[in-house]
Amino acid sequence: MVKKSPLFESFAATADGPDEKAPRYLNGVIQIETTLKPGVLLTRLREIETNHGRVRLERWGSRTLDIDIITYGQEIKVGKKLTLPHPRAYERAFVMVPWAAMDPSAKLLGHGSVAALAEDLKSQVWEI
Repeated sequence: MVKKSPLFESFAATADGPDEKAPRYLNGVIQIETTLKPGVLLTRLREIETNHGRVRLERWGSRTLDIDIITYGQEIKVGKKLTLPHPRAYERAFVMVPWAAMDPSAKLLGHGSVAALAEDLKSQVWEI
């Protein structure tokens, strides 16, 4: 692990938008260095999720742990299992705000400054 963000709380994200009645989620971002290729890294991350009780029954369903790959260096990839950069990261407060707190100079390929993106989203999460 190279860097880690503070933790933030958010409403559960659903296909219909934030669910204020569901239990809230804890969110954070880390930067790592790895020799694993993106697909292998994704497989390992899913194994970690499964080992922590995650069961994939429905898209956008409740989960005990959700680990996403947001970027992988400057790599661009579009696939069935993995798209890089993450296609919705730029609109997710629970990604952008912790990321900006961890690295204010970060850039999201195709979207620009993470700090600028986070500024418009910061009211949707709460630092704990």
